[in-house]
Amino acid sequence: IVFKSIRVDEVILDACQKLQKMDASYKFNFVIDESVTKEEMMMVHANPYLLEVALVNLLENACKFSEQKACTIQVKYEDYHLVVQVIDKGIGIAEEDLESIFVPFYRGKNQNYKEGNGIGLPLTNKIIKLHKGTLRLDSQVGEGTTFTIQF
Repeated sequence: IVFKSIRVDEVILDACQKLQKMDASYKFNFVIDESVTKEEMMMVHANPYLLEVALVNLLENACKFSEQKACTIQVKYEDYHLVVQVIDKGIGIAEEDLESIFVPFYRGKNQNYKEGNGIGLPLTNKIIKLHKGTLRLDSQVGEGTTFTIQF
């Protein structure tokens, strides 16, 4: 796997464009926090294809499980780390499902809401780990979900 220095914001925009071609009703609010003060802060050592796969999965889930088919992508810089958050106001994930959500083929209680096969989030988690990052999940049923990637 080839890694190179890339700008995360460009990969995010590519992922958004790819998803809007698949479903024009998807809406993305892209926010770059004021903590990102230099272009270099957007750079990560990554495989652009794999990182896009991970982001497409998170963005698609955020839109798919949200009534408005919308999500916010926030990029910020905290404690010398680039942080990307995918935030939706969707159906949320039940607390009892949170521990297993990254297990391959696991489908939570919301499985009847939308189609899926339970491999997207485990694959995304593996891709982020391969990039020496972490993927954290915060969710409240009926209020929404936030996935946080820290590089």
